[in-house]
Amino acid sequence: MLLLDEPTSGLDPDGRAAMLDVLRSLAARPGKSLVLSSHLLGDIERVCETAIILNGGRIAGMGRIPQLREAPRRCYRIRCEGDEAGLLAALVAQGAEVHSGARQGESRVSVPEQWSNRSFFAAAREAHATLTGLEPEEEDLEAVYYRVVGFRDAEQP
Repeated sequence: MLLLDEPTSGLDPDGRAAMLDVLRSLAARPGKSLVLSSHLLGDIERVCETAIILNGGRIAGMGRIPQLREAPRRCYRIRCEGDEAGLLAALVAQGAEVHSGARQGESRVSVPEQWSNRSFFAAAREAHATLTGLEPEEEDLEAVYYRVVGFRDAEQP
């Protein structure tokens, strides 16, 4: 067992990539285990199969990374042409939650469990808007962290 604390801290991008390659190689060997402690969650995703998320010294979440990444709600990134405000209002009226997106003209929409993707198109038609993008949003380990420690979307950096 190899225990590493912040193994890529202070490394330049090339050194960081090389270190992650070495760690992946070590982790793939039979009978070998690596335990990484890092706030660089992308590094954890690239090397580890399982993660434990700590908050205030307590376990907030743990499991295999693919299972941790399964979002409890359905979330999409949408883009449109036309009456964006009307489209977003129509989506809210149908029970969706709307959040601003990372880029101008993009919104994040959380939809109820029984939601059908046809509802996006019906709302767009009602608002005289055209959907130009509709992508399911996948969580990375950083988003999982914020979800399990209880931060809301608005509190994420």
